[in-house]
Amino acid sequence: MIGLLRANGSGSWHRYVAVLVAVVGLTNAVEQAQAQDKKQSKAEKMLEKSIEARGGRAAFEKFENCVFKGTIELVVGEQRVEGTIERYEAKPSKTYTVIDFEGAKIQSGSNGKIHWRYHPMYGASISEGEEAAVDARRYRFNSFLYWREYFPVVEYAGKEDVDGRSCYKIVMTPDVGPPVTTYLDAKKGVPLKIETTRKDDEGNELAVESRIVDYMRVSGVLVASKTTTTLPSINRTITTTWESIEYDAKIPKLRFLLPNDVNELVKEAKRKAKKKEAKEKGEKKE
Repeated sequence: MIGLLRANGSGSWHRYVAVLVAVVGLTNAVEQAQAQDKKQSKAEKMLEKSIEARGGRAAFEKFENCVFKGTIELVVGEQRVEGTIERYEAKPSKTYTVIDFEGAKIQSGSNGKIHWRYHPMYGASISEGEEAAVDARRYRFNSFLYWREYFPVVEYAGKEDVDGRSCYKIVMTPDVGPPVTTYLDAKKGVPLKIETTRKDDEGNELAVESRIVDYMRVSGVLVASKTTTTLPSINRTITTTWESIEYDAKIPKLRFLLPNDVNELVKEAKRKAKKKEAKEKGEKKE
């Protein structure tokens, strides 16, 4: 089973398991610019209607945390492995996810400042640079409510079918990171598909597609309960099914503490930063 987790020579696929990616030019002619503004305005209205379709902004904002528990299936080529998954989220940006594949536990999380992950074969790592900015967006509690803060440009790009259902296509461009394209059900308003890209450990761009297969009504709001994410270029599919979702649950305070291995990485990063700062100050004096 461990060999399957390392298939294709990369362990970075698990960055898409804990969480499902919330997905991603003015012309010089006046008429074209006006048309662009209309597309932006239409997209903004659709995104707000989507929030209302899921229960409304006020309903989501009242929640302090959420606990998800369920199953996960990883398919690499013709090989398949099943496991369990638990995810804990709390305001404003705390999260912890643990995936258990037959005793091999993959973990990821954030204490609101440090975004980290741990793989049994590759050890601990922390997000830096662009990846850290994207993780900060993904890990914010109910982040879809705050799309205006992260996506300065949103554009309506027409209609497309997703599994036989007509959808509005919205292209969302963030300040940092790749664009995210969301497909909203034309009748119900809920997202049915999300597309974006991500970089693997070698810096190669990988296409990522998530399909929301089913929703569950919890505490008066609609929450995605089954999602299938595919990375076609490396022949991987990840299906997450939440069997229970509980808002305002009792979560131990220790749940969001950084693991020891991650703390060591943070300390090392601080030592390197201080050393670099001292060196730069020394060079300036010379």
